[in-house]
Amino acid sequence: MVRKGRRDIHGILLVNKPEGLTSAAVVAIIKRQFKLYKVGHAGTLDPIATGVLPICINEGTKLAGLLSDNGKSYRTEMKLGVETDTQDRTGQIVAETDVTAGESEVREVLESFIGKFDQLPPMFSAKKKDGQPLYKKARLGQEVERKAVPVEIKEMEIHKIEIPLVGVSVTVSKGFYIRTLCHDVGHKLLCGASMEKLVRTGHGNFKLEDTVDLADVETMDIESLKEKIIPLNSQDIDIPMLIVDQEVALDLSYGRSITKAQAMEHCRFDENSPANLFRAIDLNGEILALVRARTDLAGIKSLRDTDFAFAIERGFSLK
Repeated sequence: MVRKGRRDIHGILLVNKPEGLTSAAVVAIIKRQFKLYKVGHAGTLDPIATGVLPICINEGTKLAGLLSDNGKSYRTEMKLGVETDTQDRTGQIVAETDVTAGESEVREVLESFIGKFDQLPPMFSAKKKDGQPLYKKARLGQEVERKAVPVEIKEMEIHKIEIPLVGVSVTVSKGFYIRTLCHDVGHKLLCGASMEKLVRTGHGNFKLEDTVDLADVETMDIESLKEKIIPLNSQDIDIPMLIVDQEVALDLSYGRSITKAQAMEHCRFDENSPANLFRAIDLNGEILALVRARTDLAGIKSLRDTDFAFAIERGFSLK
């Protein structure tokens, strides 16, 4: 059986997801409208949330899980004094408490979360337990044991304290739940809290001002879509590049790893990059593969002192 759909368009479309739709629904709309072969998304947004949703098209889907590694930025509004089972306004209210904290205390508690800490994932989340998403168990009234995971708030700006409403912008690490931050702030203030609004303002290098409203996407023809797509060799994609010459490009086309000698003589890359995953790009600017530095050391800073090669993790076929 031959799967149908356009295979001649590859890259990432930045959509401003509207409230009320799941990320999967946005994918389905775009795939159906443009009759594309393969479409996915990077970084799920809940239906209540709006903002930056990278839509990965055809060979771009091979980057989907990797684009979530580089942190995200959000603007959120929380309501103090109200707790819900989902930790946001879409859930059932489970507790209401008078807010006795003042502005200075709210500010102090918020700022106490800046930095690294462990966060307990919410039951209403896509994290899996025994192969099943937690939200499915939560909908059945079940609560299961979860492990707290290390997360980080890298930056925070408090832009509104009008009790009971508090507005804040944060830049966070991968796997961070803003709903849970709101819940934890309320817990620390002894009044409870839930998330009222959420906008993803940044996803790695991708910014809200660079997105296209879904309503506008739905009016586009295929040529207009092509103009909005970020190509897989773009500098805006924050997976570092490994520029390879013709010799190495040929080896990659045959599925061969890049030797240390080849890396030093025939490739250009940032040896100080903290990453060990690279986009291999030929001299014509075409993406060839995702390659990973085969070393037990973090990153590739010890390239000159370590025997290893760049191994192909995923190849690309843009024809």
